[in-house]
Amino acid sequence: MPSSHRPGRFAARRHRLGGSILLASLLLGLGCREHPPARPHASPATRLETAPGEYVDTLADGAEIVLPQDGRIRGRLLGRDGAAPRATLHGPAGARHDLQAPAGAVLAVDLTLPAGTWRLAAPPGVSLAEGRGTEDRRRGRQVVLVVVDALRDDHLSVATTPQLLAALSGARRFADTRAEATWTLPSMTSLMTGRPALSLTAPDGALIGPPASVVTLAELYRQAGFATAAFVGNATLREVNGFGRGFAHFETPALTDPGKIDVAELVRRARGWLDDHRGEDCFLVVHAMETHEPLRDHAGAGRQVVSNQVLASRERPATAVEAQVFRDLYTLEAIHLDAPLAQFFTSLDADAIVAMTADHGEMLGEGGSWGHGMTVFDSVARVPLLVRAPGLAPGVDTRPASLLDVAPTLLAGAGVAVPAGLSGFDLARAVPADRRRSTSSFSAGPLRWTSTREGRTGLVHLVAQPGIGAQSAVRLLELHPLPAGVWECVPTCDGESQHLRPATGPLLTELAAAFATDVGQLTPGIQLLAVDRPATPPIELSAVSAELAAAYATAVPEAKIVDSRLQIRWPEAQPLALLVLPFTARPSPLGPGWQSGRDTPPAITGPGLYLWRNSRPPAIQHAQDEILGRLRALGYIR
Repeated sequence: MPSSHRPGRFAARRHRLGGSILLASLLLGLGCREHPPARPHASPATRLETAPGEYVDTLADGAEIVLPQDGRIRGRLLGRDGAAPRATLHGPAGARHDLQAPAGAVLAVDLTLPAGTWRLAAPPGVSLAEGRGTEDRRRGRQVVLVVVDALRDDHLSVATTPQLLAALSGARRFADTRAEATWTLPSMTSLMTGRPALSLTAPDGALIGPPASVVTLAELYRQAGFATAAFVGNATLREVNGFGRGFAHFETPALTDPGKIDVAELVRRARGWLDDHRGEDCFLVVHAMETHEPLRDHAGAGRQVVSNQVLASRERPATAVEAQVFRDLYTLEAIHLDAPLAQFFTSLDADAIVAMTADHGEMLGEGGSWGHGMTVFDSVARVPLLVRAPGLAPGVDTRPASLLDVAPTLLAGAGVAVPAGLSGFDLARAVPADRRRSTSSFSAGPLRWTSTREGRTGLVHLVAQPGIGAQSAVRLLELHPLPAGVWECVPTCDGESQHLRPATGPLLTELAAAFATDVGQLTPGIQLLAVDRPATPPIELSAVSAELAAAYATAVPEAKIVDSRLQIRWPEAQPLALLVLPFTARPSPLGPGWQSGRDTPPAITGPGLYLWRNSRPPAIQHAQDEILGRLRALGYIR
């Protein structure tokens, strides 16, 4: 977007009332941690789409900006439909400042004013974009998060990105970091909320954005008085599914844009925003798309990768030439990131708090898998993570890290209170060496899940349950599904069959307990977990209803009522199976071997049958039609 039309910035506090945004009081003394009291005469701050996919907060006629001390009022005055923007700021003791620009222009507002309340008077259609009060000081705090979509951990290296690594030489690299999910929408939801993806997911497995009830990282910085902005290259991260929440300035491509925004353009816009906010506390997110399809041939040879619908869906194996081209172009995209990101990081303040990571990795043919979102092997579950923050010395850190740790680490590093309920750790402090981390792939096909603890990884691949499981609107184009099963990865979880052996004994028990905690919170209802279950005899319960709300298993069960008993059996033994019955079923276990909990799983100690209730309300999902349309257009889903 041309600089003359780049919208302004607005770092005011806001309250949420019934899902709407109310400008309660623009009390903007930096460093203040309390919400300002509501003023009944305050006017609302609205979101304005200044161009497709570009939103800013705007103040209209009657809005007030309160300067607790002498400071500056900044923003950009926008007119509607090409009209000449004009307005007046009325201050204490009759002071006033008239603002006006030619028709079609955007007026940059940067005024040094005395303390007091300043009221904006503007005609209809004129607004102050990102209007804000700031202290008149030389430098504020910078917190910057850079995400590179689908960047493998092994491609952030001296061979591909030497300048970038040099620019982040003062950062600490976490060499064992895992994402919560292996495709963008659930992974970014988890990263931007600090909460496990499965805890936010609707019963049908759909998670396409932060639920409205969950506060985001951007909102936390806004509440702490930071100016906030995001420059996003992935068109599925949008206002409509909640990713714009908390950002006073949010840019994402139009859904109809067939190409990708180059990383150099993204960081140019981001750098311009930081320059406009010099002297203010700023939280900035940049989400680049270089290593995500469509891959470009930066060598100028005009090569193109075979369609994602062919390789990622496992329609057929890649030929030797196709595989090599895919890997070559992927590497060239990683190399293309090097100089622009290095220059951007070098331009930041020396004491800026910085994190660089990826939402997930990418399969490059390991185990016959390509792309992402379809499995949870290491190449797609492991991501790079470099953090420069107070308390973190440069070097390589082998502690078990997660993208859940990004939010608490960045908040604590900036001196912003970390709210209760976040699941990660501040990486500047102690991290339990025995922490368990899970990664899942859901909504885009059958549930796939992995759990890693103390160097041991268990992998679970389930199958779709036609007519039983909740049907998501998102369906993966996987024509030849990966094998179902429950395995231990030895020595690594790379998808190669020789590295997978059946999970048994204590590891299976540990996996079952973790699976009950993670997956057992997905679907409200009565949870029935079978661990190391033989094919016969069938599981029997007395139940008012025999309806199965969902099933997570490696085979489809047969369920029928015989003599008022619900019988459930599988065609073969099941190492791990989770069924969900409606609350109206009121089942009573029949036969030996049952252990029951109430609202949480009972202690899972080995083979057997376990029963408990999950009363968690399902997450309310956002309007998703345009997101699903985009995913279908990209060839990811049916």
